[in-house]
Amino acid sequence: MGYKIKLSTIEIILLVLTVIKISFIPNDIFMIIRYLTIIYFIVRYFKNFFDSKLVLGLFFAYTIILSYSSWINTSSVTWTISAAALGLNYIVIFVVFSKFCKDRTNDELIILLIRILGCLIIINDFFFLIASYNFANADETYIIGNKFEVAFCHALLACLIYVRGKSIISKVETLAFLVYSIIISMIVNCTTGIVILSVLVIMLWSPNWLKAVLEKPYTFILALGGENILIWGTTQLFKQPYVQNIIVNVFHKSPDMTGRERLYRATLNLVQEKPLWGYGYNTDIYRIMFGYGNAQNGLFHIITQAGIIGAVIYFLGIVFALAKADKNHSMYGMYMYIYAMLIGSAVEINLSKLFIMGVAVIFACNKTLQNINEENKRKGFKIRKKVKFIVN
Repeated sequence: MGYKIKLSTIEIILLVLTVIKISFIPNDIFMIIRYLTIIYFIVRYFKNFFDSKLVLGLFFAYTIILSYSSWINTSSVTWTISAAALGLNYIVIFVVFSKFCKDRTNDELIILLIRILGCLIIINDFFFLIASYNFANADETYIIGNKFEVAFCHALLACLIYVRGKSIISKVETLAFLVYSIIISMIVNCTTGIVILSVLVIMLWSPNWLKAVLEKPYTFILALGGENILIWGTTQLFKQPYVQNIIVNVFHKSPDMTGRERLYRATLNLVQEKPLWGYGYNTDIYRIMFGYGNAQNGLFHIITQAGIIGAVIYFLGIVFALAKADKNHSMYGMYMYIYAMLIGSAVEINLSKLFIMGVAVIFACNKTLQNINEENKRKGFKIRKKVKFIVN
C-alpha cells in the first residue's frame, strides 16, 4: 500500500514557504504564491479564526494599524496590501499550527517542522560547497535568504530538535547542531547569528526554576523593556568601554557597530516625529535619509513601522500567545529560541516572521496541552462521580 501524504502536512509545508523565501524563485512569483496561500488558509480555516479571540484579535488589530500607517504615509495600494498580507500571514500561522495540533498531535507538528527546516538547511548548506558565494559580501543571498535568515533558521531548527527529544540525548544532539550552526554563521559572517546561537548553548543548561521564570509571559516584556532601556537609556550600553572592547576585539566590528550608532540617533528622532502610527510597512524613511539601513533594532523597527500603538498591540499579542506554559517545560526549547532572538533584536530587525513562527509553535502546543489537561480533568471527575454513585 502506497504512502499517503495528508493534506495538513502539505499545508504546513506551504505555510513554512510563505515565511522562508527560496532565493531562486523570482520575487513576483513568490509574492503571488504567498498571497494565494494566505487567501486559501483564510477561506479554509475561517471558522478557526474565532477560536482564540484575544491573541488573534490583537494581531488583527496590528494588521489594521500597519496597513493604515502604510496608506497614510505612502498612498500606495501595493504597500498597503503588502502590510495587510504580513499581518494576515502572522494570523494564519497561529491558526494553521493550532488546527494541526488539535487534529493530530504536538509531536507531529514538531517533527514535521524539523523535517521541513532540515531539508531546506541541508540544501542551503550543501550549496556552500558548490556555489561561488562571496561570503564577505553582507548582501549575499543564499538558498534560504540572507546571512541573518540562514542563522535564524538554524537556531529555530536547533530548538525544535531540543523540544522533540526531552532527554539528555536531545540536549547533546542540540548542542552538536548548535556548534555546527555557529560555524555556519561564522562562514557567512553573521555576528548576530553567532550571538543568538551562543545564547542558546548557554540556555541549554538552565535549571528548572529558571525555565519556569522564562516561561512566564511577563518575563518576556521585562526582558524586552530592560534590554532597550540599557541600549537607549542613560547607560548607553553599546558605548560602555567593556562593550566597545568586545565589539572591536572579539567581533572585529567598528566602534559604531557598522554605522548602527548613526541609525539609532535618527530612530529616536523619527519616533518623536510620528509616535502614534509610524511610517508604514517596510518604510523607506532610512533610505531617504541615509541611502541605506533600517532601525537595526527589533522593537524600534516595529515602532517606526506601526507606531507606539501598533507596537503595544503587537507585543501584547505575543505576551498572551506565550501564556499558559506546561509545568513540565515541554516547550522550553522554543522559549529558548524566543529569548535568544530577543537578545539578537538589540541590533537586528528579527522580531518578525521567523520569530512569530516560534511564538506560534508555543501557542499551538500549549493550547493543545491545556485542552488535553482539561479533558483529563473532566474524565477524572466523571469517573470519581460514577465510583461514588456505585459505592452509595
